[in-house]
Amino acid sequence: MPDEEDPEAAEASATAEPGTSGTSGTSSVGRAARRPGWRRSTPSARRPPADGWAPFAALAAAFVASRAAYAAAGVRFDAEPLFYLVQLVEPTLLTDRMAESLWYFHSQPPGFNLLVGVTLRWSPFPEAVSLQVVYLAFGALLLWALYDVARTLGVPRWGAVTAAVVIGCAPVVVLYENWLSYEYPVAAMLVALVAAVARWVRTAHLRWLVAVVALACACVLFRSLLHPLWLAGVVGVAVLARRPPRWSPAVVLTLVLPVLVVGGLMVKNQVLFGTPQLSSWFPYNVHQVAVGGLSETERERLRDEGILVAPIWPEDCARDRPDVEVLARTWQRGERGAEQIENPNDECRLLWYSQLGDDARATLDAEPRAVARNVAGSAVIWVTPGSLYFSLLPNRAHIEGADTLYRHTVLGDVPWSPPIEIPSAWAVLLSAPDERHHLSLTLVAATMVVLAGGAAAALRWRREGLSPARTVVVVAAGTVGFVAVSSILFEHGENNRIRWLTEPLTLVVALGVAVWAVRWVLARRRSSG
Repeated sequence: MPDEEDPEAAEASATAEPGTSGTSGTSSVGRAARRPGWRRSTPSARRPPADGWAPFAALAAAFVASRAAYAAAGVRFDAEPLFYLVQLVEPTLLTDRMAESLWYFHSQPPGFNLLVGVTLRWSPFPEAVSLQVVYLAFGALLLWALYDVARTLGVPRWGAVTAAVVIGCAPVVVLYENWLSYEYPVAAMLVALVAAVARWVRTAHLRWLVAVVALACACVLFRSLLHPLWLAGVVGVAVLARRPPRWSPAVVLTLVLPVLVVGGLMVKNQVLFGTPQLSSWFPYNVHQVAVGGLSETERERLRDEGILVAPIWPEDCARDRPDVEVLARTWQRGERGAEQIENPNDECRLLWYSQLGDDARATLDAEPRAVARNVAGSAVIWVTPGSLYFSLLPNRAHIEGADTLYRHTVLGDVPWSPPIEIPSAWAVLLSAPDERHHLSLTLVAATMVVLAGGAAAALRWRREGLSPARTVVVVAAGTVGFVAVSSILFEHGENNRIRWLTEPLTLVVALGVAVWAVRWVLARRRSSG
């Protein structure tokens, strides 16, 4: 889909520092109209020619060829999580009692289960084929959005194609694309969200504001890590960067949509389950951070001291809704030989989750240094490349060489020995070929570049406004920073998988910021010479 405004103008404007003055006697609005990239976008800006279809044909060819090559190497879509992933409602309930199960589903937001349930219930094809088609669609969306974001940031046309292919066709991307979990859809939607924000700021067309709100809501409804506060921040920045030309009923309804959908879901959870959280599982995650990283000796001591009082396993209770299957089952029925797994949506777990949260707070008060050590351990796992995750091992075995090459050349993967012991890192260690901790230098540097770029754009906001490119950097930095802090403070043990949500977005935005920085430095040298 070609852009609606010429990104070549963005390339030209990227050679000047955002906000610097141009020719003497020319108004700032006139300069912005001629330079719509990193400059502030104006309603009167002319719409130059689009990119044409050649880049999109190249992206489509790369997408088809890369997926065919990975399939030929042996990569297959892994639909088995249908029968063991605790974030999913049991498949039979999703198909036979979908509305009831989603209404009473409290352990996670309902978006991912809705997507899987609709696919299983109405697709005429086998479940694995149907789900793979859905994930391939997200892959195509990711590739287009990567290109669109790169162009917004002033990356040259074919440089943007190359970046989109390198990031969107990488082995780690294909591994997540072929594993049934919510990481991949959310990663694709985050990049598409940023692309939609840029298009809204550039054009002020209502359809792009609708896309911004819809994608941000979908991310929140898929992944509880993305809190409603993040949603409010993204929509708020988009509207402040480009206010609607007029406050029509359609615009007002679009902006009220998050309140109606997400706010209504929070009210429903408060009324039915006594918590407004989109995930009643949240205290469990906090408990993992505070207590999960402690040694068995440390836990026993805290129990002896009366600090840890929650039972090891949730106790049975008198259920208020025994006729609702998704709440009444202690175990979910395993299929295809899989063992029965715990039902995190069991109504009796609500009290247990609350008790775990109390234990986490008590541990933080009693052992702040131990909790700080656990958080540091989360950060160590966070910097690990995303392909070093145990659920990806079966498919990774088929492309081990390609993944290793990508990790070493693009991600700057190096083995290292962290200065602290991390008992919960066993899964990461078993997933690494050498059973050692690994550090991605590229991801660490790219994250810092995105955060620094976001801070610089935000500081210039009041004086110079937000262009599409600056808005992209601000929204991306806010998203990357929010996910980084949340995934380190409130998760423990699988932090590299959770961090991967923002990896494609981080890499493409860091590239755009770096391209602009290089051009700015070169332009300054030419002007001073």
